[in-house]
Amino acid sequence: MATSNYILFESVGQSAKKVKELSIEEFNELNDIETNYNKFRYLKWKMQEVELNYDSLFEGINKYEIKSQNSTPNLNDIENYSIDLNRLLTNFISSFKFFADFLKSESLKSKKEIVDGNVISKYYDDYLSYRFFYNLRNYSQHYTFPIGYVYIQTNLNTFSRKLEIGFTKSKLFQDRAFRDKLKESLLKYNETFPLRPLLFDILTPLKYLKYYGFLLYKNDIIKTNCITEKYRKYLSTSASTLDFGIESIENEVKNIKGRMIDFELGDYFYSMLNKRNNFT
Repeated sequence: MATSNYILFESVGQSAKKVKELSIEEFNELNDIETNYNKFRYLKWKMQEVELNYDSLFEGINKYEIKSQNSTPNLNDIENYSIDLNRLLTNFISSFKFFADFLKSESLKSKKEIVDGNVISKYYDDYLSYRFFYNLRNYSQHYTFPIGYVYIQTNLNTFSRKLEIGFTKSKLFQDRAFRDKLKESLLKYNETFPLRPLLFDILTPLKYLKYYGFLLYKNDIIKTNCITEKYRKYLSTSASTLDFGIESIENEVKNIKGRMIDFELGDYFYSMLNKRNNFT
């Protein structure tokens, strides 16, 4: 005859030991925070994807800047620079737009307007860089490569070279959808304008969107922290993990199926929720 128990067990390396039998209520509340963990992981991964793509774009710009200073690139080199920089920019704007749309969707699901009204709309309206990169993603997907020019500017007085990367307004405006959304915003811009200032400007709304993501899950973060704190005392070492699951015994054979309590992930979200000053 098979029997089953809900248990909490500690794992260290390949060994595991039962530290507590759980009631059905305790087991269910741990199951609930596992659902929260899945939401937290997804949000964290999407945040990191945007940050990694942003960093990769700047690394690419710096790499080709150094190359152009060390030797004079030929036309084939410039073409390769352009292809790679367009790839890096497209990766960034795609992940950025997806992240912004994801936060907006989650906000609508929760039916809440969190801090300063509708944050997504606020930063879209307040920052040209936000509007530009958000709409540039559709331009790049449905129209053509976003970067309008890549060339080397040579200073004949100092014999120094600078890599120039930017956009061509008339080329962007050939896409009606992009033109309709950005025409007024770009009125004061020249026919060509550089990429770098827009990349620096987008940092502020990116930081605030990140905090907004934590704030969207505020109640789940606090609830998860309250629950996990009750079980932290069962960790005997910093190298061990706590798992909860079902222990079944059939024909004197014991089988345990469990899931880890992810203290590290929960602690990260709880700490970031309480660091608003880092994002404003």
